[in-house]
Amino acid sequence: MPRPKRILIPNAYYYISNESKGKKPAFNSPADKKYFTELLHDIAKEFKLKVLECSLTRQGYHLLIQMRGKNLPLALRSLNGIYTQDYNRKYQKKGSLFKGRYKSVLMSERPYVTQIANYIRSFAKKSFLSKVSEEVLQRLNPKKWPSVLGSEKFLKKMRRKIR
Repeated sequence: MPRPKRILIPNAYYYISNESKGKKPAFNSPADKKYFTELLHDIAKEFKLKVLECSLTRQGYHLLIQMRGKNLPLALRSLNGIYTQDYNRKYQKKGSLFKGRYKSVLMSERPYVTQIANYIRSFAKKSFLSKVSEEVLQRLNPKKWPSVLGSEKFLKKMRRKIR
C-alpha cells in the first residue's frame, strides 16, 4: 500500500520533526548543531521557507515552518540528505541517520501555531546544558535566538544555577 501524500498548502504552517534511528545521537557536538542550523538557513532561503522556531535535541530536531510554495518535501529531503551524507562522512558511518520520513503536521488555525511554538521552545530549554559558563550566557542574545534560549527570565535562572 503506498504511503499517503502530504497535504501542501502555500503559506500554511507546519510542525516538522525527525529523530535518529535507534536513539543514536544525531548531533555529537556543538559543531554538528551549528552546521545543521547553517544548512537549514541556506535551504530555507533557497526554497523560500520561513523557519519560525527551531530546536535541536541530541537525537533529532523540531521545526515550525511557514511554507511559501509547494516545495516543503524537496527542501526537507535536501536538508536530511545533505546533513546525513556529511555526518556519515565525518564520523565514518553508513546508511540513514534519521528514522526515514520526517513527521509533518499541518497547522490549520493560529492558536495551534502558538501552542506548537511553545512546545518547541520547551525542548530547547530541556536540552540547554546546565553547566554553562557565565561568559557564554553573557554573549547569548535571547532576542536573536528565542527558541534556543527562551527568555531573559530563563537566562537569569540559568545564571543562578551556575553561581
